[in-house]
Amino acid sequence: MHAHYLRSLGLAMATGIILNCVLSGLEGTTDWIREESSSWSEEITHLSHLATEYRPLGSMAMILCLRIAWMGAVSPGAKREIEDLLFDYDKACLGSPAQSLSCDMTRAMRRFTLQDL
Repeated sequence: MHAHYLRSLGLAMATGIILNCVLSGLEGTTDWIREESSSWSEEITHLSHLATEYRPLGSMAMILCLRIAWMGAVSPGAKREIEDLLFDYDKACLGSPAQSLSCDMTRAMRRFTLQDL
């Protein structure tokens, strides 16, 4: 039950981050969008620490949530922490860590903010 709660909450906040990215692409980035996405990103990071006990199968959704949390993170330190967590999750769940996380996630963020149309 706890693993289901972590997945559901993480996916809900990840959806919010995606919607904020699209909103910032349409209307421009505002302080409240940045603060809200950053807050959700920090919460997803906290949830991923809690979900490590359910690896590999019980926390596979956290890989997706962490990738989206990277898009919502503002500080380079938060982005680095998320990249480290993703490395660990990819290694534990998929068997091999992703090679170019920053490049892939930057490209995804540009798509969600409607910069690459």
